[in-house]
Amino acid sequence: MNSRVFIIAAIAASIAMPAFAQNDVCRDQNGNVDQNLSQGWQQFQASADPQAMQQLTGVWYTEIPNQFSPGQVAQRYTTFEPSGLFTTQTRVCANGQMCSDYPGHGFWASQMQNGVLVTFSIFSDTQVTNYCSITQAQFNGPNMMRDQNGQVQQRVQ
Repeated sequence: MNSRVFIIAAIAASIAMPAFAQNDVCRDQNGNVDQNLSQGWQQFQASADPQAMQQLTGVWYTEIPNQFSPGQVAQRYTTFEPSGLFTTQTRVCANGQMCSDYPGHGFWASQMQNGVLVTFSIFSDTQVTNYCSITQAQFNGPNMMRDQNGQVQQRVQ
């Protein structure tokens, strides 16, 4: 009887665990697991700041001009969930015509470091799998932030 209860409890615990338990690794350009970067993610995530994450939770919008193709703009909505999961929906249009949509998803964690929001994310879409990156941003009010590249994001929900 005790082993049956243990098995049921183990199954229930594995179902309740977040999805990151299976995919929270960083991969290099060849698709191999990058052990150092993956370990960095795990340490960063373990030290995530709940207040910093709360500031980012919600839906954010940004427009990203393509520097190599004038007139082409990517419109991106990113939804950061309190659970540490996120989704993106990117629409790329050339001169307002011929648009293509690109969904993406991943994991994120944030920390506040010297007044700067630092976010480590693992991103997957149709072109990359488990791409890891770190972004630094400063808030310009509660609903606008600017990253280290000058890209502005506006909270829309």
